[in-house]
Amino acid sequence: MKDQQDHFSEISADYAKYRPNYPQELYKWLFEHCTGFYRAWDAACGTGQVASELSKQFSTVYANDISEEQIENAPEIDNIVYKVGRAEESLWPGESIDLITTAQALHWFDLDAFFEEVHRVATENAIFAAWGYNLIDIQSGDQKFIDEFYHDLIGPYWPEERKYVDNGYQNIKLPIEEFESPLFEIHANYSKKHLLGYISTWSAVKEYKKATGTDPMAFLINNLSKESYAIKQRIFMRAGRLTI
Repeated sequence: MKDQQDHFSEISADYAKYRPNYPQELYKWLFEHCTGFYRAWDAACGTGQVASELSKQFSTVYANDISEEQIENAPEIDNIVYKVGRAEESLWPGESIDLITTAQALHWFDLDAFFEEVHRVATENAIFAAWGYNLIDIQSGDQKFIDEFYHDLIGPYWPEERKYVDNGYQNIKLPIEEFESPLFEIHANYSKKHLLGYISTWSAVKEYKKATGTDPMAFLINNLSKESYAIKQRIFMRAGRLTI
């Protein structure tokens, strides 16, 4: 099975604080396709952003992550069952889950092993949904610094799996009858501090620090000129009914 690296334990508190929330329209659209609301599973749940939303609709939500620190920073909600462990080895009950989700995480998995597990736990008409988001757009002339930082400064330090995100998961074959997804976007107002906090959670920032002994964030601290930004991030979504 593919080794799964833990990129986020060291920054789990910042991850919980700065990672973006997904729009309510995304969840509403997903729920409209579900035929059952007994159990949902959020694979690689991080600090529980998605699991928290699923818990409002499903009787029970299973949520797992390989990082114990991430789980420790997730909210305690009565109908969410958290577990530290790989998505490929969930140990959830068989044929019991109506909706399986994974947000900004599918690219880290051993896909063959993961979908074998998905099929094991899914009910007959279960829905699978995987999504993520593209590079942040700060809708300002300062975007050129974000682009330079992303592509040039830390570009060589992105894990190989990042290519799947950049391609919107279009190069991943999924065992689903795929739905046509509407356009979803994240819109928010970020202070400069919040923007820098979010960018500091990128896996390539950690790898850059490890390799060079210096902090690449200094480039953005010195070049971003505004105190706040109206940000936008496009969400890519692949979802559908599971097939054999």
